[in-house]
Amino acid sequence: DGIEDGDTLKLNGDFVIRHTIYLPSNFTWILNGSVTLGGDADLDQAGYNTPPIDARRRTGITEKPGGATNINMSGGTYYGNFANYTKSMRYLNFGSVTNSKFSGMHITEVTDDNFTLGPGCNNNECRNLIGSYSLSGNAMTDKGDHNTWIDCVAEYCLGPHGDGWTPKCRYSTFIRCIAANNMGPGFGMYAREEGYPDN
Repeated sequence: DGIEDGDTLKLNGDFVIRHTIYLPSNFTWILNGSVTLGGDADLDQAGYNTPPIDARRRTGITEKPGGATNINMSGGTYYGNFANYTKSMRYLNFGSVTNSKFSGMHITEVTDDNFTLGPGCNNNECRNLIGSYSLSGNAMTDKGDHNTWIDCVAEYCLGPHGDGWTPKCRYSTFIRCIAANNMGPGFGMYAREEGYPDN
């Protein structure tokens, strides 16, 4: 809880987290190493919640309540540790983030969604992200609008409901993005109108 707007956090090494981390605005996060979800983690229910959409899930890393802007998050590997943390959770789950950059990150082994931009996320850039081994959710999800994805990969989601990409967004741009070796239904690109599960 000690990080504030305008801070830079540089993490060198391998870390274990056991509680939800909330990122503020105008914040820089640089990871040289890894962050693994502890098997005994006690996570908050976070995410977008505006009726009729309730996208709250157990979450590893998200923005501070009320939304955030100008987050610059880069580097490292994020292990969801689904072998030891079997509860459904979203690891990097942003509900209302704008004008931010996410780059050079690998998010893997998550029980639900690896990396999510929720319905309140717009005008963000995601570059060189890899999402892999989502057990029952999505490797890469965009439920927002006007986001840009460049050279991102969704792969090896081999669980019974492991999706690669699920772009449920409006007016987002995907450049040189790849889906490979995913089970489905989102084995490649799976889209639906958010808030209407029958579509």
